[in-house]
Amino acid sequence: MESIGVALFGLGRIGKIHLKNVLLNKRLTLLWIVDESEDNVKAELEHYGGQKEIQIAATRQIENVLADDRVSAVVICTPTDTHADLTIQSIKAGKHVMCEKPMSESNEKVAECYDTSEQCGKILFDAFNRKFDKSYRSMYDKVRSGEVGEVQFIRSTFRDTPLWRGAETFTQTFLCHDIDICCWFAGELPDSVVCVATAHDEKIKQAGDVDSCVVTMKFPNGAIGVMDFARYSCYGYDIRLEVFGTRGMLKMEPALESTVNEYRLTGKQESPFCASFPQRFQDAYIAELDHFIDAIQGKVEIYVGREVCERIGIVLDAIKQSYKTGTVVKITSNKQ
Repeated sequence: MESIGVALFGLGRIGKIHLKNVLLNKRLTLLWIVDESEDNVKAELEHYGGQKEIQIAATRQIENVLADDRVSAVVICTPTDTHADLTIQSIKAGKHVMCEKPMSESNEKVAECYDTSEQCGKILFDAFNRKFDKSYRSMYDKVRSGEVGEVQFIRSTFRDTPLWRGAETFTQTFLCHDIDICCWFAGELPDSVVCVATAHDEKIKQAGDVDSCVVTMKFPNGAIGVMDFARYSCYGYDIRLEVFGTRGMLKMEPALESTVNEYRLTGKQESPFCASFPQRFQDAYIAELDHFIDAIQGKVEIYVGREVCERIGIVLDAIKQSYKTGTVVKITSNKQ
């Protein structure tokens, strides 16, 4: 098939991950990069041989980018508070959109994005990379095939590194993945949640925020989900998943930098944990981009759709309410 013309919006930490994957994907042609720093873009492109055919634009010039008929799709990697408006603007210009999570912290804005996508007949893909990670997918398929029997308990652990203070803890920026995973494996929206949280970092405490929390969810089918989150892990990027059922348990351990272990008189020395999310999920980022391309080419239906984003917003609102009130919060919406 003919190569798909792409524009990349934003060249920060996540944008650089997508830049590499877009450039290496033979089904895509990168035509534009939108970023406020032309020097930053040029310096990054030098790693890939200059790529002089790629045009560079500032955000104020985005209409020129969207007016380019060669551009069929955009990949949005700008700051979270710009995602929704750029998504809507791009779709109205006739472009398919892959947007980094979260699409918006506002449930109303998320709905507007999907309404616009449906009205214009364009694909909207909110990029939840864990859905495309081989370990998560393998566990999910095993659970769905009945290997653990009736699911009774789901625990999702996320201990982040390096420490980043650019968003509050009770936002989709930090909690969306674990909410999504618990709901995904349970197969439904919880009917109640309760949250406890605290702050260990003095600067975060002074800002009126928290850096550690535990959320318990009860699902209508009887399963219990537990999320435990810490904004900083001193030993590396630590994500785990455990699914316990009537026929057994599945457990995903933290990923290590290498499978090579050292054996000495002092004992066994394992490889360190992955340093952060770009290293842990590098294959998942490639897989989600391929999924987006397949959807554009009509080969698949988008796997992460409106219902995923909507239920994350519903659960996060309940979590925030539970923390503020110190109570169990009931969820009455029946959205799946």
